[in-house]
This record gives sequence, C-alpha cells and structure tokens, in this order.
Amino acid sequence: MIVCIGDIHGRYDILERILGHYPDDTHYVFLGDVIDRGPQNRAAMKAVLDLHAAGRATVIRGNHEEMALMPHRHYQNHLSSKNMREYQRAFEDFRNWREAGGETVIREYQRFTIENYPEDLLAYLELGRIAMFVGPEGITDYPQEGSVLVSHAAPPHARGGHTPEDVAMWIRPYEGPFPLPDGVVMSIHGHTPTLEPMMFGKHLFIDTGGYNTGRICCVRLDGFDPNNLEVTVFQGMMRKNGKLHQFGRPVRYQTVRL
Repeated sequence: MIVCIGDIHGRYDILERILGHYPDDTHYVFLGDVIDRGPQNRAAMKAVLDLHAAGRATVIRGNHEEMALMPHRHYQNHLSSKNMREYQRAFEDFRNWREAGGETVIREYQRFTIENYPEDLLAYLELGRIAMFVGPEGITDYPQEGSVLVSHAAPPHARGGHTPEDVAMWIRPYEGPFPLPDGVVMSIHGHTPTLEPMMFGKHLFIDTGGYNTGRICCVRLDGFDPNNLEVTVFQGMMRKNGKLHQFGRPVRYQTVRL
C-alpha cells in the first residue's frame, strides 16, 4: 500500500494515529511541511526519518523545509567563499524562517543558530525531493503512463520569473493552470490549506490545515483511479480554523475521528 500524507506541521499526535491506522508495510509519501508551527516537530521528523531508514517513506520538500534549509545553505557558502553577504543572507533567512513558524522547531532544541544546526534536523531537511511520480512501476523520479505527480505546492513548471523548483514549493493553485507531463493523469499537493480536500482542474489539494483544524488528509496511491479516489481525513483535536482558502470543488472523503 502507498499512502500520501498532507501537511503535518508538527502535529505528531495525529501522525502517530495515522501510522497506526494503515498496515505495517505501508509506504508513505509525505508532501512536505512536516515541521513548523506545531508542538511536536522533533517527534514528527523522527517518525519520518525512521520510516525512510526502513525504506517506507518518500519525502517531498515543502516551502517550510526550504525556509529551514536556506540559512544553513548560505552559511555554508560563506564558510567556503568568506563572502560576508552570504553571512548576512543566512541571518536574514534564519529570521524569516523563525517568523514563518520555525520558532517552534528552534524552541524544541533549546535554541540553535546558523552556525550549529542540529544533525537530525539537517538529516531530515536533506531528504526532501522536489517532485516524484507514483504509477504502475511504483514510485519513480520520471513520469509513467497513468501515473500521479506529487509535489508540495504545484507541478514543477517554469513560469514568469519562477523556476520549476520555486513553483513546486511556493505557488498557490489559483496562480495556475499547471501543465502535467505526458502520461500523468493527476497531481496531488499540499501547501494551500482548505477545510476539505479540493480538486482544481486535474490537481488535488490535500492540506486541510492540520496545525489549526486538527485535520490531516491522506490519499491512497497504489492502484490509483482518478475516478474513484480513496481519500481519508483524520480528525484530531482542533485548535481553531485559522486561515483557510476557498477554491475548486470538494472531493468525497471518509473521516476517521481520533
């Protein structure tokens, strides 16, 4: 079984129940934004790292993982080049990440700086792929006939001044339409929180605002049938609705109350 999981944002309490719901040999595709904002980032990361080490997880990089990586990346560039602008950019990006939700991660480690990123955090951040495909051949980095594309925000496709990688991690659905590679029947994304999983063209968005709403959405990908989606929303403890977007049309799903 292959199951795709939407944005977790530190809600390990819900992730733990999701992992217990599916068979022990299930392979999970994480759509990114496992970290930031929520209360249990380290536990969520450890679960993903353990699954990946066991060959049971494919990890997509979300914009929050990218924000966490950028300060480290610029600091490493500074160490090799001695360019002070790289050092300044590292500090600026670290501040931006903290303000966007990274403060909860930093707090769990009793603080760290650009000079001493925790090893387990870097190990998790470096797992992320920009996009993958799930189809008859399993999970691949190339499109298959009848396959599904998975990426964090949107299908990777250069537009305007944005690179394919930027689009895959940052773009909102209403900035589309987004072309799909030949053979791909649908794409699945998180990033843009809605109360229910939504279809927008041939794109399924499954970030159901888990950090606030307590709702995390999963989609079964093995034997995928775009006309008969197996979508499950796991309902944990809700904090508040938060900022949710409205677009597209809702899809049918079952709810598992935790």
